Amino acid sequence: MKRRHHIPTVPGRSLLVLGLLLTAIPALAVPKTDVITLRNGDQVTCELKEMSYGKVLAKTSDMGTLSIKWDRIARVVSRYLFLITLDDGQLLYGQLPDSDADGVLLINFEFDTRVTRVPMDRVVNIEAIRYDIWDRINLSVSAGFNWTKASATSQGNIALKADYKGRIYRYGLSGDAVLTTERDNTTTRRQDLSLYGSRTVSGRLQAGVNGGLQRNDQLGLALRATTGLNLGYLLVMNRHLELATHAGLAVTREWADLSEPYSDAGEGVFSVKFTFFRYNSPKSNISFKYDLYPSLTVDGRVRQELNTSLRHEVVSDLFVELSYYESRDNRPADETASTSDRGIIFSLGWTK
Repeated sequence: MKRRHHIPTVPGRSLLVLGLLLTAIPALAVPKTDVITLRNGDQVTCELKEMSYGKVLAKTSDMGTLSIKWDRIARVVSRYLFLITLDDGQLLYGQLPDSDADGVLLINFEFDTRVTRVPMDRVVNIEAIRYDIWDRINLSVSAGFNWTKASATSQGNIALKADYKGRIYRYGLSGDAVLTTERDNTTTRRQDLSLYGSRTVSGRLQAGVNGGLQRNDQLGLALRATTGLNLGYLLVMNRHLELATHAGLAVTREWADLSEPYSDAGEGVFSVKFTFFRYNSPKSNISFKYDLYPSLTVDGRVRQELNTSLRHEVVSDLFVELSYYESRDNRPADETASTSDRGIIFSLGWTK
């Protein structure tokens, strides 16, 4: 009879204890006692930092920080605590004892004698619980400039994104600005600032809150302030791609002109986001995001946002990016304004 192993999922009370444990752990140097065994038999003694998007970051004493493909690893051993995410969204945590077979990850909590066996090809993400705050922040900055001689049109853009990823919480902000100058020196601005937060409810289900400010001269929008709530579900999640959908409600306040009265509205929110990652060096990724905002208070009004981009690494952490954006509003705040705005942006960016 095969022995069945209990899977130590992360209940609410355990997560609270885990969160208190995290805040109590100082950001001290960690002895490099983790052992990674490659499929060719080589062993690396290191500090296992994380595994995400199919790559393991391992800090060594003599060779610096190594980046190792997850599918090249046969075994991982560590006496420290990790949070492990599986391809079905399940969260496990514990130490990583030595396995009795290649391609199998053993997980056990230090206060529990039960051991969970997980095929390594089911593991999507591994995070070391001893991380400090700085290690959990992802930053990216990009900027670009385009000029067309025939139309005497110039366009400058800048974008910034900061993201903090905790155990079950995620917070961040993103902002971008596009300034376009025409032949007659007419200048139009497109600006967007967003704040967001999310919490893993269970498995692949997430609850989120967001707020933002927008300006789009092309659509006759001087300012839009938005606050919303949403539920999201990860349809596909593995080491190469993510496909997620969100649905929720939002409240907006709009000004066609800041000197004029504003208007309030309620909207539904439906979103789909797809991201594909290529982790072989040079790294690259393709992302696609589509948002639909049917108005709940203005009869027949529908807004749409489309953003897609291709990023490719030139040198370590430096990327070239080609992106396309499109905004549509069939009933803009300014009735005389255009109902659509679109553009192509080429930029250089840095990512932490």
